[in-house]
Amino acid sequence: MLDKVTETIYYILFYNYTDGLALDKELKRRNISSRVCPVPRDISSSCGMAVSVRPEELEDAKKAIDESGIEIEKILPLEHISFKKRGSR
Repeated sequence: MLDKVTETIYYILFYNYTDGLALDKELKRRNISSRVCPVPRDISSSCGMAVSVRPEELEDAKKAIDESGIEIEKILPLEHISFKKRGSR
């Protein structure tokens, strides 16, 4: 059997690719888990790339954005649905 799992991921959008890469580098320097990814179809962006973070990392990511001065367009949540084998994590 499969269990339905819903997870919210936060996407940080940018006006340009350079700022996205700079933020990803800054988050990694601070040991904040992040991932450079294409902007999901449900969201729009000027440059087409985003940095994604999990909810538990969001406040630390916002602090890094404020302290680094890296310009972002916005932060948007998006729910993802996946299926996992019952009993697995």
